[in-house]
Amino acid sequence: MWRNWVGVACLLVCGGSAVRGAPPITAAALVPDGHLILFGSQLGIEVRSLPDLTLQKTLGTALEHVHDLRFSPDG
Repeated sequence: MWRNWVGVACLLVCGGSAVRGAPPITAAALVPDGHLILFGSQLGIEVRSLPDLTLQKTLGTALEHVHDLRFSPDG
């Protein structure tokens, strides 16, 4: 599991986004099963697979900025 977080930490610290010139990541949440991670920014929410951080889906939002992401314990 720690290997997954090394890539995430590098993504957050080394550039803030997987796409050069994109707004910085302002929120992140690990899906409870540990296979996906969500990143929030001014563009919306990206769902990426772990450990390779491949983009799975982009979710739009009416929010101007995404600052918090979390999953409900009961699903």
